Amino acid sequence: MRLSPFVCLLSLSSAGPLLTGCGGSTGTTAAASLESLAVTPADAGVLAGASAQFIATGTFSDGTTAAIPTAVWTSSDTKVATFNTTAGLALGVAAGKVTVTATAAAVSGSTQFTVSSPAGALRPQLLSLADICDLA
Repeated sequence: MRLSPFVCLLSLSSAGPLLTGCGGSTGTTAAASLESLAVTPADAGVLAGASAQFIATGTFSDGTTAAIPTAVWTSSDTKVATFNTTAGLALGVAAGKVTVTATAAAVSGSTQFTVSSPAGALRPQLLSLADICDLA
């Protein structure tokens, strides 16, 4: 809460100081409101098992910007990526693509997050008895 200045003018005369006028506002100035959230890094990606740190930056009605450490974080699919909901730290769980969303003061911002399988990861494959025993 900011207080506006209140100004009074004093005049000096041979009879002593004389109050000649006062003016100004004694009200408070409203704080700037959050208008939008940007989530960075945009379109990040990690390997399954790795993590990525996201940051929410708010833009306010007075044109200023600031990091929003109180944002709550969510993933559109927790089978692909999970979040420490208050720290912005995402963990890649399995290959896929999700939408990462930060929310604060009923304002949201989002970006995409891709989780990839590690190179050389084993992939299940169906084998027939003929494949295993080389019965061709």
